[in-house]
Amino acid sequence: MELVQGDVTDPVSLREACAGTKQVVHLVAIIRERGPGTFQAVNVRGTQNVVEGAGEAGIEHFIHMSALGAAPEPRYRYTYSKWLGEEAVRQSGLPYTIFRPSVIFGEGFGFVDRLVQAVRMTPGLAPFPDTEKSGSSRSGWGTWRAAWARSGRRERPTTAKRTRLAVPST
Repeated sequence: MELVQGDVTDPVSLREACAGTKQVVHLVAIIRERGPGTFQAVNVRGTQNVVEGAGEAGIEHFIHMSALGAAPEPRYRYTYSKWLGEEAVRQSGLPYTIFRPSVIFGEGFGFVDRLVQAVRMTPGLAPFPDTEKSGSSRSGWGTWRAAWARSGRRERPTTAKRTRLAVPST
């Protein structure tokens, strides 16, 4: 696998990034609008741009990360924008997989940090390493990443076109 980058707002960069590739994994999205970074510009038009670049390159499979709750309901602008992005993928004619994770987090995002803080404030709920006392600058990230990786399913889709709901197994 090779990481190739492009700018979802720059179709030329996407055509160059997709050239010679067999698969595209599209992960770019925003959850908050700021300045020119709107849901329409990034989540909708950006996805359309990536789909067009992938189509021109003749890719074999397009993988699109959407969001849990994506639906054709304009009152909820974020989830509506993710649904419109899905529609661009579905209507592209490309073989595709769409997955809808419930929560996406990583170092610096704050979600896990807040979760760890809440659990630490609830004695007896679950043990977490006390990184302040141990002197470690890592707040359990390796453990979270390993647990998440072990919970994922790694099966190949049996059909070329599929929308999936991705949740950790229990």
